[in-house]
Amino acid sequence: MCYGLSPGNTNDCLTLKPMIQKLQKDYSVDRVIVVADKELNTGKNIVYQKAIGNGYVMSLSIRGVNQELKDFVLNEDGYTYNQDKTYKKKSRRYPREVKYIKNVNGKEVEAKITVDEKQVIFWSADYAKRAKAEHQPTIDKAKDLIGNVQKYNKKNCYGASKYVKHLVFDEQTGEIIKAKSKYLALVLSRVLQYKLDKKYSVGKILESLSKCNCQNLEENIYRFNYYDTVLKEIGEVIDVDFSLKNRTLQNIKENLALSKKS
Repeated sequence: MCYGLSPGNTNDCLTLKPMIQKLQKDYSVDRVIVVADKELNTGKNIVYQKAIGNGYVMSLSIRGVNQELKDFVLNEDGYTYNQDKTYKKKSRRYPREVKYIKNVNGKEVEAKITVDEKQVIFWSADYAKRAKAEHQPTIDKAKDLIGNVQKYNKKNCYGASKYVKHLVFDEQTGEIIKAKSKYLALVLSRVLQYKLDKKYSVGKILESLSKCNCQNLEENIYRFNYYDTVLKEIGEVIDVDFSLKNRTLQNIKENLALSKKS
């Protein structure tokens, strides 16, 4: 038995090759079977192990694989269960396309190779329960991030941010920019919904407002191409006449000022 240590600032996927080289040299081992988690399952590591004749048993997350493999995993055909249905598995031999980066004339380029693998798929109720419990705090944080975006920045929402779409951070301050505008739009639409006696859903209000756009006909004339009952009633609440098709830039600015006062 032996072990090796790598500098703490080294990416996990970069530690495998030098470790294997040292192991095979120091102990005169011709062939090894690498057993590792998904952090080491990279294209470069797979290609290297195949090139020197080594084998490998590595975990692989299905999130980043192609649709064919996802379909195979989710298809119930072929699975065998234990007696109490808390564990299932199936396997197959299949050629998998592996992408990796190689050096060509001093430049790094993407390359592909097909490797024949035995793919073993399993599901465990105990593992699923544990994984759910481990992820729950992050999911709860993501839910809080959606409803209280002003509390968070790039640093303190790390982990939870991957569960929330369309987040944009200020490069200098780390503040969340885009989600704030979405949150403000949601709040304003809720206010409108209340003023309209909850006659329309927020989705319907946002849909009508998003269609209320214009095109420039000539130098200072803009034509609005959409009008419906929702816009009519919103206009009555905020004192803006959405039925007017042609407006000048000054008219538009005046309407915006009126809507802000409302």
